[in-house]
Amino acid sequence: MRREFKVIQAYFLNGGPTAKLNSTWKRIHDEHGVGRISGNSTITFTQKDRDYLQGWMNEELGLNPHSNIELPTSRVEAARYSKSEKVSGKNVFADLIKVARADGTAINTRTGPAILPPRCFMNTQASNLILENETVVIIENGELIRDWSRLDLPQELSNSLLIYRGHEEDAREIKQILEISPPAKSIGFYDFDPAGMSIGLSNNHDAILVPADISLWTTANPEFNKFNQPDIFWRQANQLKAAEMKACGEAGELLASMKDQNIAVMQEHILAKKIALKIIYI
Repeated sequence: MRREFKVIQAYFLNGGPTAKLNSTWKRIHDEHGVGRISGNSTITFTQKDRDYLQGWMNEELGLNPHSNIELPTSRVEAARYSKSEKVSGKNVFADLIKVARADGTAINTRTGPAILPPRCFMNTQASNLILENETVVIIENGELIRDWSRLDLPQELSNSLLIYRGHEEDAREIKQILEISPPAKSIGFYDFDPAGMSIGLSNNHDAILVPADISLWTTANPEFNKFNQPDIFWRQANQLKAAEMKACGEAGELLASMKDQNIAVMQEHILAKKIALKIIYI
C-alpha cells in the first residue's frame, strides 16, 4: 500500500490528467478499473477516477494523497497519522543491527553497558553503539552471527565487537556509523572467494579476516574438494579482477593461490569445519 499511496500522491501533486505508466499504476488499473492506459507509456484519469483514488486512500490509510505528507518510517510513527500501521513499509526490525562481544564482556552503548548471556547477540540501533575504542569485526553472513561463538578467532580478536553487516539498509547504516564514529580498528570478514576478497578490499577496513593456513587447499586434496565450490569461483571473474587491482602483499599472495586452485569457500564452511582464522592488514 505504501507504493500505491506514493504514486497516487505524486500524481495529485504534479497535476494534469495523465501519469507515467509503471508496474504500480498497472496493478491499480487491473485491480480497481481506474484510468485508461495509452500504449505502454501513460495512464489517463477522469474526474471520477481521481475521486475514486482519493476516497480509496482515505478509506484504506486515512491519508490525503493531495497533501505533501511524508510517509512515516516506523509502524509506531505510522499509527500517529494513518489507520494502517503497515504504511511505513519497513520491517519491524529493519533499523536494528546484530552485535556480539567475542569474550562475553559488556558491549558499550550510549544507554549503558549491555551484558549478554553466553553465545548470544543483541539487536540495537547502530547509533547506540560506542565504537571509538573498539576493534570491530564486520561479518558478512547472518548464520555466523547466530553461531559466532564457534568461530576460531585469533587471540588478537578475543575481545572484539562482532557486527553483522546485513544487506541494503542495514549495510548502509553500519557503513555510515563507521564513518561518523570510526572504531580503533575495523576488520572485515567475508566469504573466502573473489567476491568476498573484493568487498573486503573495497570497504576501508584496516584488515580482513581470512583462513590462517590454506597450504593444503589444493585440487589434489579430496577433503578440500568436499567444501570448495569452484563453480562459484568461475562465476566471479569480474570480482577477481577487481580484487587483484586492489590487493598487495599478503592479500595479493592469497588471491594468487585462490586463482591457481579455483578457491571459493563460504563462511558457513569456515564455521562448520572450525577453520582457524588470521588477520591480514591491507
